[in-house]
Amino acid sequence: HTLVDVRSPAEFAAERIPGALNIPLAELEARSGSLVGAPNLVLVCASGMRAEKARALLAGKDVQACVLEGGLKEWARHSLPLEKTGGHI
Repeated sequence: HTLVDVRSPAEFAAERIPGALNIPLAELEARSGSLVGAPNLVLVCASGMRAEKARALLAGKDVQACVLEGGLKEWARHSLPLEKTGGHI
């Protein structure tokens, strides 16, 4: 899977899913070419709202992606691994 976090760099730096790439929503259109052909592209944000906007934007560029439902909040609720500034938790 290719996991792309569309939150701001500051949000990403503070807390992220291990292995995720940060491409902020504001930069996604300009950088969408780098995602063409990415296997199993999954988009994530804090709650899923920005990731849905990103999915729609990428669909218009013929880039297929899915959204991590509930975003990082749902990920954390299930006690899945997160990296935070200063190390792993």
